[in-house]
Amino acid sequence: APSSVNIGKTVVREYLSAGYSRFVEGCDATWRVPCNNTAITSDVCSRWKCCWDPTHPVPCAHNKYFLIKLANSEPEYKSCGVPQTSLTTGNNAIANPPLVPFILSILKGRIVGGTAAADGDWPWAAYIFEVANGIINGGICGGALINDQWVITSAHCIGTNNPLLYGVVLGEHKVSVLTGHEVVSSVDRIISHPSFDRNSLDYDIALMKLTLKITFTKYIRPICLVTAATRTDDTIPPSFAGAVCVTVGWGFTSSPQGKRSDQLMQINLSITPRILCRSIVQSNGAAYSNRFIFPSDPQFCAGGMLGEDTCNGDSGGPLMCMHADGKYYLHGITSYGTTVCGQLNKPGIYTKIATLSSWIAANAI
Repeated sequence: APSSVNIGKTVVREYLSAGYSRFVEGCDATWRVPCNNTAITSDVCSRWKCCWDPTHPVPCAHNKYFLIKLANSEPEYKSCGVPQTSLTTGNNAIANPPLVPFILSILKGRIVGGTAAADGDWPWAAYIFEVANGIINGGICGGALINDQWVITSAHCIGTNNPLLYGVVLGEHKVSVLTGHEVVSSVDRIISHPSFDRNSLDYDIALMKLTLKITFTKYIRPICLVTAATRTDDTIPPSFAGAVCVTVGWGFTSSPQGKRSDQLMQINLSITPRILCRSIVQSNGAAYSNRFIFPSDPQFCAGGMLGEDTCNGDSGGPLMCMHADGKYYLHGITSYGTTVCGQLNKPGIYTKIATLSSWIAANAI
């Protein structure tokens, strides 16, 4: 278990378990360097601890010390990508909170098989349902709130662009339990990417404009969006390839047979270097329903550990990474995977936000 010591307005937590994290506060270039690379930048330094292992797609990086700054006054709910545990006010911090941003890097759970998120941990998570079937029985996909009126999701979740057919719940935790934190909105407009291909699932992205204008709270806040310059899965660093990121959803908790989770689930997944991603999908065509990833496709891979994956019903949900500023940024949208979820060395496929950032900015207004 982590120990915690208050030092003024900063909490220093030393995690003694053998977990993994790509983001360690502070950086010593003598022990955080890629192989044979003497030109160390702060970006590279903050992400890698040891040499790239050519036999494994993910470099290692053991936990060390983490600094979590506390708020001085009332939380700024309008700030994007702020985890709930960073909204603590005053100088006092909970000694061992159930979730702080970096604890996520040592969770062993998965959406297939299930580790439950605490209420409010992911305040941008959106639950999308079909109005005809109601909230409890009509859940179809996840999504992410990106500002006070727009939710981003997968285009393949939308059978028809008739907004009257869909509803969105924000602040959702357990679908069957009403906590009072939820906001339910109808949908005013749906914009699917004009290049979306339902067969290949290229450009698998859609925007939903909510009828309501959302007031942000402790349980409902937007996630930050990466820019076009963000290197999510570039094989050559600096990039987020190998970084441990997080995805969430209410999808199936077992595969191939299973049922949707009543509670929001979470999993840590490593982003696969692009050259390896394309090779894996190419050599396992049948498992991926003969959908391949080409150099210009706005897609990337993440995951690949046995029994750990997103699955049916998780589509549209966010894949998010913590950046050096302590905020979570949306890097991907859950798109598709193998026919049986959670297979070894067969990662899931995610729509790449960086490639589509200009389209999002032009439409989600």
